[in-house]
Amino acid sequence: MLSMALLGLAAVSPYSYYYLVRFDAGWLIGVMNTIGVVALVTTMFVFPNGRFVPRWTLWAILAFPCTIVAGKLLPAIAYGTIGFVILALIAMIVRYRRETPVGRRQWRWAMIGFVIGFAIQIGPSQIYSKYLGSPAGQASFGVTLRSWILTPLSLTASLTIIAMGVMLSVLRYRLYDTQAAVSRSILYGALTLALLAIFAGSEKIIEIVGEAYFGESLGALAGGLGAAFAAVAISPLHHRIGHWVEHRFRKNLIHLRHDLPPLLIELGETADPATVARTALDHLAHGLHAARGAVIADGAILAVHNVDATTDVMPPQTERPNRIGTLEVVRSDALFPVRLPLGSDGRWLLIGSRPDASLYDRQERELLTDLAPSLAQALRVAADRTARQAETAARFDQLERELSSLKAAFVNAAAAG
Repeated sequence: MLSMALLGLAAVSPYSYYYLVRFDAGWLIGVMNTIGVVALVTTMFVFPNGRFVPRWTLWAILAFPCTIVAGKLLPAIAYGTIGFVILALIAMIVRYRRETPVGRRQWRWAMIGFVIGFAIQIGPSQIYSKYLGSPAGQASFGVTLRSWILTPLSLTASLTIIAMGVMLSVLRYRLYDTQAAVSRSILYGALTLALLAIFAGSEKIIEIVGEAYFGESLGALAGGLGAAFAAVAISPLHHRIGHWVEHRFRKNLIHLRHDLPPLLIELGETADPATVARTALDHLAHGLHAARGAVIADGAILAVHNVDATTDVMPPQTERPNRIGTLEVVRSDALFPVRLPLGSDGRWLLIGSRPDASLYDRQERELLTDLAPSLAQALRVAADRTARQAETAARFDQLERELSSLKAAFVNAAAAG
């Protein structure tokens, strides 16, 4: 949502306006501005964890787009946008004050960036905009200062401050749950630039060809054909760029998905269940940045990662878990909020949060769900093989004892005879 907001608002400038007017698409500026504003204010209402806290923020988010649409029809209502921005800032401050000291340190800079960025937008920018739009301002400075200097400067400054606040929070406090957002932002940004290049390049080539062979400019037809070429290229470009971004920025998930299942199956044939569980936990902790983990079977601990083996890893639940497929999320459990059953024989994979107390995104949850059958099979195979080996060793011990008894009896009988 934040990526869409920054991209939409960055596209709103006098330079973009005059470019789009050339193709009779000046209305697109209003659409991009609306999308950017709605996305940015919505981000503020649910930042940083995507939850509606306080509860009234949900109603505010639902009412905000309606206010935007009404403002297009009744200009007096357009000033309601400022009221929603103030409500969003209040919601952020309320969530910030309710956070733990660790949580406050993590997104303090992001909140400061939002506050200062919007202060620039609804404060000095509105004041100078009103003045420069008045007859006195027009007579003193003209249109150039407002349209080509101050308006782009205020927009650029506010967006830059918001982005820098989020970046400082990410880089300073290593917010692991932003990894997916960063990779998705790069995907959308690269896709946008590629489509823009295809559109501009194909439109120019079509104009040149039209002038060379038809002796006249094709005008709007060239722009339409350029847009058609860009539309056809969306799917293959999304696939290729997405594949590159995933391998470049989420290599840990690729490694876990492709390399861990064969390793677990091989260990299931050669190692004991505890070794299989420890190996899985080591790889998951490294790949998902999990602070701790455990594998239990019938209430007994098979293996733990960064946890005391005497700890009660699965205390009684105080709340109903949130089920996502077979995966359970218990946010009130500070030790292991993510729980995944490994089959129906009492085995569980327990995963703690990341060092910044964040949980896992959709791709990481899907990865855990996909890895569960391989881990369950490896544990089952290892347990069955270990049980067979123990049974075989016990039978050999029994045979050795019986042979020893027979040998002693034979020796005694030979001595007596």
